[in-house]
Amino acid sequence: MSFGALLVTGADGTQREIALDSTTALVGRSAANSIVLDEISIARRHARITVDSGRLFVEDLGSATGTFINEERVEPHVPSLVKPGDALRFGEVVAYFTDAIAAVEEPSSEGGAIVSPEFASTVRVLLTAPAAAIVPGGEPVTAMMAVTNTGHVVDEITFEIRGLAASWVHMSQASVVLLPGDTREVGFAIRIPREPEASAGVHEISVVATSQQTGREALAAGSIQVSDFEDTGVEIGPRRARKNFKVLLANRGNSPVAYQLAGSDEEEAFRYRFDETDISLVPGETREIKLRIKRPRRWVGHTHTAPFKVIATPQHRSGEAPQGEAQLQIRPVFGSANFSPATIMLVLLVVGIGAYFFWPRDDGIGPRSAEAAFDGVHLCDKSSEEQEAAATATEASDANQPGEPGFQGAVSGGPFYAQNDPQWADVEYARAKDPTFGPDWCGSTIAQCGCAMTSVATVLALYSLVEMPDGADLSPETLNAWFNGNARLTERGWVSQGYIYGDVIWTAANQLSAEMHAIDPKFPTIRFVRTGSGSEAEIRSELEAGRPIILEVPGHWIAAVGIEEETGRILINDPFYRDRTHLDTAYPDLVKSSVLFEPSDDLSAVVFTAPSDVRMRITDKQGRVVGTLNTGAAEDAESGAVIGIPGASYSSRQAWRDPTCIMSPPPEDAGTNQIILPGGADDYTLEIIDTAGKPASVAVHTYGQNGETGISTIETDKPAVAEVAIAEDGSGAKVTVQEGRRPTPEPEVTAQNQEEETPGSAAASVSPTASAPTPTPTPPPLETALQLPAEAGQERLETASNEGFFVGDTIVIDPGTAIEETN
Repeated sequence: MSFGALLVTGADGTQREIALDSTTALVGRSAANSIVLDEISIARRHARITVDSGRLFVEDLGSATGTFINEERVEPHVPSLVKPGDALRFGEVVAYFTDAIAAVEEPSSEGGAIVSPEFASTVRVLLTAPAAAIVPGGEPVTAMMAVTNTGHVVDEITFEIRGLAASWVHMSQASVVLLPGDTREVGFAIRIPREPEASAGVHEISVVATSQQTGREALAAGSIQVSDFEDTGVEIGPRRARKNFKVLLANRGNSPVAYQLAGSDEEEAFRYRFDETDISLVPGETREIKLRIKRPRRWVGHTHTAPFKVIATPQHRSGEAPQGEAQLQIRPVFGSANFSPATIMLVLLVVGIGAYFFWPRDDGIGPRSAEAAFDGVHLCDKSSEEQEAAATATEASDANQPGEPGFQGAVSGGPFYAQNDPQWADVEYARAKDPTFGPDWCGSTIAQCGCAMTSVATVLALYSLVEMPDGADLSPETLNAWFNGNARLTERGWVSQGYIYGDVIWTAANQLSAEMHAIDPKFPTIRFVRTGSGSEAEIRSELEAGRPIILEVPGHWIAAVGIEEETGRILINDPFYRDRTHLDTAYPDLVKSSVLFEPSDDLSAVVFTAPSDVRMRITDKQGRVVGTLNTGAAEDAESGAVIGIPGASYSSRQAWRDPTCIMSPPPEDAGTNQIILPGGADDYTLEIIDTAGKPASVAVHTYGQNGETGISTIETDKPAVAEVAIAEDGSGAKVTVQEGRRPTPEPEVTAQNQEEETPGSAAASVSPTASAPTPTPTPPPLETALQLPAEAGQERLETASNEGFFVGDTIVIDPGTAIEETN
C-alpha cells in the first residue's frame, strides 16, 4: 500500500524517490529509521513525517541542523503541515512530497478506469481549542475533539495530546470504541500551573488519534494562549549587618522581566551601592547582587539597628514593586553618654594621643578593631579597596584553577580545591538557608563557610579518594551534598552524617572512605585519629609520613599538603586565599590546632557533639570519666575537662569567620564541644547541662570497624542523664533518657583524680593555684550489699532511695554464682 512518495535531493545533487508505505515514518541517519538519509547534516533521529488524508505533516525531533518548510524552520516537537509544492528540507537535504493519488498511473491507450490504491484513512479527528487565554493557577478549561471512525469495522481509537506537559492535561477518557461511520466528542481539561515553566504566550498543541485496527493516525493541530503572571522574590541576607549584604532577586513569574533596584530608608540617609541596578531575568531565574551600604558617621549615641528596604521595580509594568527588608547595624564611635565639658576635653585628649600612636603610617601599622581576633588571617578590617584588590588577586591566581599539588616531592594526582570557586561558591552550605535557624555564624554558602569542608576534600584527594559513592567526582560541592545526608532537625540546628550544628565532623572521613572502598577496593580507608597541637614538629612528622594534615588558624581552616623539596618549607592549600602557599609566610605562629588522619582498617569511633553552651560528661562502665560539667566560660571548661578513658579526647571548637566579610565576626563563645571515644560496643552514662538556659541537644555519631554508622540525637530542656548503649557493630546507639535523674555536681579536679595521659589521648592539665584546696586521700571503694526480691522474668529492680549510689557505680547481681552479672 502506498501513501505517497518523497522526491529527495541530497547535498551532492543526486535525486531519488522514496515510497511511503505507512502513515508515519522516522527520518534520520541511523539505519533504524524508516527513511535513512546518510548525510552529515542529518541527525540520528531527525524528524517524523505523518500522512493524514493525503496531507503531510512533519515534526522535527530536536535536531541540531533543523527541519525547514520553504526555508522557514519549524518548531521542534510540533507537527507542521507541508502544503503541495512546499520545499521540505532536513538539514541540507531537500525533499518534495507527492501524494498517492497524484502518483497513480494514467489510463492506458486501450482505455479502462483509473486504478487508485487503497488509501482511505480509517480515522479522522477535529480539535476545538479554547479561545480565551488560560490563567496559570486558575480553573481548568476544556478543549474538545471530535473523532470519527471512517473505516469499515468496529475500531478502538486512542488519543495523545502533544505540545503540553502531561501533568497539564486530564483526559476524560483515553480511548473510544466506534462503529463504522460513528463520531464521538471527547473533552479534555487543560490546567496551566502557576510556575515559571508555564511560559506566557501561544502554545501550539495537537491531538493524534490512532486506530488500533490499522495503526493509522490522524492529527489535528491548534493552539492555546497562556496569560502572564508576575511573582518576584526579593530576599536580603544577612538579616542584620554593618555594611555588606547580598540581595537575592528571583523572577518566579512566567515572562521575562527587567528590574531596576533601589534602596530606601526612613530618613533617606543611607547610600546604596549595588553591583548592578538594571537586571533582566527570564522566568525561573534567580540572581544574587552584592549590596554595600554607607551611612553618615555617628560619634555618640546608642548602638541600634535601622530598617531599610530594597525595591525591585519592574520596568514597563504597573503595580506595586516587590521589596525586601533588612536592618543596618549602627555602632557609634562612642557609646551613649552625657558628656560634661571636662569629659569632652578628656575624650579629645585621648583621641589625640591615639591618633599620634595608632594612626596608620607608611609601615602599615594601624589601630586594632573588632577583627583583632583574626589578625593575619582575614581582611575584613581592611578598606573596601584592599579587600577588592585581594579578591581580584585571588580570582586571577593560577592556583585558583584545579591543579596537581606537590606532595612528598612528587605529584600526588590530587586536585587543589577553592571554596570560592565559581562552580560551587554560592551553593548552600550545611542547610544554612533553612529559615528555622537562619544562616550560620559564617553565613550560608560554601564560599563563606566551606573552609573546613573544603580542606577535608583536599585530604581525601591526597589519599586518592577522588570518586564519590554515587560515581560523581569529588569536589566541595559533591562532598557538601554527601555531608548533608541522613540529616535530622533538632532544637539547636541540623545534624547530618557530615555536619553538626554547622560544624564539620572529622570522623565523617571514616564513613565516606568506607563507602568509597565498598564501591571500588582500590580506594583506601582512612580514619580521623585525633586533634593535635599544630606544632611545626608535628606537622612535619605527619607530612614526612605521607599523611596530609588539616590546620586551624584564627577563624579559618587550611590543609598542609607537603614539604617543598628545594627549600624544606611547608606547603599549604588555603581554600579561600589561593595565593597563600607556604605556612611560614602565610600564617607565622598562628596555628592553633591540627586534625590528624591516617590509613586504617579499623574505622570504629563514638563521637558526642553539642553546641558550645552545653556541658557534657561521659562515664563508662569502669567509672572512668571524660568531659566536664563546669558551667564557667568555654576555655575554663576545656582546661578543666577530665580525660579518663584511654584514647579519648575532649575539645571546644570555635566558629570560624566569613572570609567574604558579609557576616559580622562570630562571638567568642560560638562553636561546639566534642568528645571522641574509642569505638566498639560499650555502655556509657551521659550527663548534660546547658549553661545558657536553652534546650540542650547532643548528637551521637557511631562508627563500626568496617565503617558501619549510626546517628542519634538527645534533646532535653533541662539538665538530664542518659544511658547510651553502643551496638556491637557500631551501627547505632540506643539512648535512654533517665527521667528524674539529674547530673551530679562537678567533682574537684585534683592530681589524684586526673587520669594519667595515655598515648593518643588529649588529657587536660590543671595548673595548681594559691586558692586550690589541699588534696585529700582518695578513700577506698565503698561496697554495699543489698537483698531485693525479684520474680521470674522481672527486668527492673528498685531501691527505696538512691542514697549511697553515685553515677558510674558498678553493680554486681548475684555475685559469686553461676548467673553473676555486672551492670
